[in-house]
Amino acid sequence: MDITIKFKDDLRDRFVALLDSKRGIQTTFANVIGKNASYFSEIKRGNPVNALHLKAVGIVFGPDKVSELLGITSNSKVDVDTIHKNIVSLFKQKELALELNRELLKLERINPAILVEILQFIKFRRQQESVVAGESEAVGSGTAKDRNNSVK
Repeated sequence: MDITIKFKDDLRDRFVALLDSKRGIQTTFANVIGKNASYFSEIKRGNPVNALHLKAVGIVFGPDKVSELLGITSNSKVDVDTIHKNIVSLFKQKELALELNRELLKLERINPAILVEILQFIKFRRQQESVVAGESEAVGSGTAKDRNNSVK
C-alpha cells in the first residue's frame, strides 16, 4: 500500500474515532467553521480529512489534538515502529538507509548519548544544504550536488 494512501486512511480512521467518541461533536465542529454537520459525515463515508476538518479540531480541542490525529506527537497512539518503517520506506537508497540505521544501533549500544550529538549534526548539515540549494537556485548554478562536484 502506498504510504500516502495509508496515511490518509489512518488519519480518516482516527478522525472517525474522534467523531464517534463524543456525542454532538460533529455539530460543534460544524458551528466553529460555519459548515453543516454533514460536512463531517462525509468522512465516515470515506472522503478524506482536509485542512478545514483539522482546523475545526484545532479550534475545539487545541493544536495538540490535531498533532495527535496526524500522528506527530509523543502522546499519540501511533506506533513508533510503524512510523519508523514508513520513514525508511521513503528513502530512495533503501540499502544505505538500512546500513545507516544498523550503524546507529551499534553506536547507541556503545554510547546512547551520542545519538543526540549525531541528530544535531544532521540538522546542521540539512540546514547547510538547504542554504546552498537556495543560493544555487537564486544564481541558477544547479543543485547543491552540482556545486559540491564542481569544488572537488
